[in-house]
This record gives sequence, C-alpha cells and structure tokens, in this order.
Amino acid sequence: ADVDLLQMDAGGFDIQQLMKKGYLADLSDSPVIADMVRDALPTLQHITQLDGRVYTIPLSYQPVFLEVNLDVFEQMGRDVPATIPELIDLARWWGEEGHNTVEEVVLFDMSNAKRLMKELAFESYKAGMFGQGQPLVFDMERFGKVMQDIDALNTEEWDLPSNYGSGDDDDECLGTPAITPYMGYSAQHASDGGNRTILLAFDNNTPAYTHAHTFVVGVAANSPHKDAAIRFLEAYVQNMDELLRATLSRSWDKPVMNPTYEYTLQQIQDSLTQLQTQLEKTENAAERRELEAGLALQQEGLKEFQATGQYLMTAEQLAAHRKLMEQTYVDDSFSRLANEALSRDGYMLHMYIDGALTLEQFIQQANDKIRLMTLEAQ
Repeated sequence: ADVDLLQMDAGGFDIQQLMKKGYLADLSDSPVIADMVRDALPTLQHITQLDGRVYTIPLSYQPVFLEVNLDVFEQMGRDVPATIPELIDLARWWGEEGHNTVEEVVLFDMSNAKRLMKELAFESYKAGMFGQGQPLVFDMERFGKVMQDIDALNTEEWDLPSNYGSGDDDDECLGTPAITPYMGYSAQHASDGGNRTILLAFDNNTPAYTHAHTFVVGVAANSPHKDAAIRFLEAYVQNMDELLRATLSRSWDKPVMNPTYEYTLQQIQDSLTQLQTQLEKTENAAERRELEAGLALQQEGLKEFQATGQYLMTAEQLAAHRKLMEQTYVDDSFSRLANEALSRDGYMLHMYIDGALTLEQFIQQANDKIRLMTLEAQ
C-alpha cells in the first residue's frame, strides 16, 4: 500500500540514511515548514535537514533526567552530586552513616541500588560520548573502575525492599527520596525551586548529556499525494500547540499564555462562593470547622493560581529549558548502530549486571560488536 506520511522515532529509524537515500520528500519549498524547522533546537538539525534542505518536522522532544529533592539534601547536609563518582561517594556515606542519622529519607526511590547506579553510570558514559559526537568505546581505566567502585559499596543495610513501588508495601512510610531517576521531563519545571532537574556527568573530564527521545514526521518521496501531504503538514505547523512550538524553538522568547486561565479562575472563585454560602448556613460546630479548613485551603489555592496560573511557561522557564536542552542529544546513525550492537543478542549491560558476563568480558564483547557492526555498515 502507498504511504503518504512517515512518523518516525529517531532511535528506531536511521533518519539520516533515509534522507541521504532519497526516501523522504524535500519540504524546503514550503516557507511554513522550512521556517519552523530551521528555528528548531540545534540538536534536531541532523534528523530534520540534510545539506541545507528540510525533510522532516519534529513532533516531540522528551529527554530523561534525574530529579533531586533540595530540601532532603539540605536535611542530609550534603551537596547535590554532579558526577557519577560524586554519586558513589554519596552512596558510600549513606551506607556508612547517613541511613542511620537522617530520618524519614531514602536515597533513591528504587530498589536494588547497585543495579540502578550501574545503569545510571552506563547511560552517563554513553551520553557523554554520543553528546560530543565521539565513538563509543568502553575501557577498564574509566568505565571499569566506576563499575568496580559501585560493586565495592555495601548497600545491604539500606537498600529498599524488592517490592518497593509495586503497591505491596507502604512506600511513603520508608521516607522521602533524595534522588528520583528516569524522570520524564516537563519544560515548565526546568527552573523549579523545591525539586531540581539534574544530569550526572560520568566524571570531571566528561560533559554531562542525556538522550532525548524524539519523533519526527516526513512525507514519503514516492507518495502519490505528495502535495496534499505537504499541505497537511503545513496546517499541522500552523496549528501546533503553542507550548510545544515554544519548547522546540531556539528563538521563542515570549511567555506561553494559559488559554484556560480565565475559565479556571472563575471555577475556583465560584467554588469559594459556594463554600462561603454553605459555611454561613451551617450551625454545627464540627461541620463549620471542616468547612473553614476547606475554605482556607481553597483560598490558598486561589492565591497560588493567580500568581502562577496565567502562563503555561514563563520567559524565565523557557530560558532555563533552552539552557538545559544544550545538554541533550538525539540519536544519529552512529549512536543507533552502537545501541543496536549492545542489544542485538540480548541486552549486554544486564548480562553483565546479572553475572552472565564478567566486567572484562562485557568491555571486550561490547567493543568488538560495535566495531564489527560499524564495519558492516560502511
């Protein structure tokens, strides 16, 4: 069957090769599309353009970060880690002292801390290489040493139960997490105060990056309805959600208004009026106390909404978002190839973590597979 539009995950499709081999229609002659794409974040350029011509439109941009609770770190008296070795130092201190002295706090919100830290180190190592456009090569000197340092940690006394997060246990009773990994990213919260979005560099010599899960859409070069498909994409760009357009843009500098602000404000005010009327009619002391408490809560909610609800994203939040996006990367042909090599015959990292491979075997086999697949692709 003929296909007109191609929606593609940058991690699943080699979009650069599709452009090079002529499978995607050139969209450059549409000013609506071309202007939007050329204004997109710099990290999107290699999957939307080739040799100055436009072939795809970005649909989404979802990086993954860690989130730290700043109040908890203040309670612990510790600095927020900026690198994987600093995270290991924090876990070592937590095992030796912190878990006995800091009450109602857990270090991570996931069980099996060693596995988690190895996964974080692995992703940080890869992201540091891919973000700089370098080939992925594992070594004992840097990568291996970090894995050995994680192995040397004693986590038995403080690791969370294996059913943590499953609903079988009362997780909240165990404490507030200091670090929450694999957080889906919300651009509006890039500069929030209480919780901070962070990245961990692999070490002091490697910049911190994170992978951004990205979808794009293009028109099939052999589409029998190419002109209609391009008009459809023009309409999509012209009617794109304003918040999405702002977060994908490198130049958007005005706040994004909340289109439902007035409606929501009226709803809150109407609810307050109803509560006030109900309170005036109630004579029962217990009911009055309950209504007064509810009224006070809604009044606080009204103040907060009036202060923050007018915008979906302020100019300050947008600036913080764009700064953070400089530390993200989108898959290209080389990163896709390396990731495929690491997972073709089973996910090699988990084979190592689960004991099916030694650390030395993982490093050698991972490097050999990446090298072989790179040669095959040339």
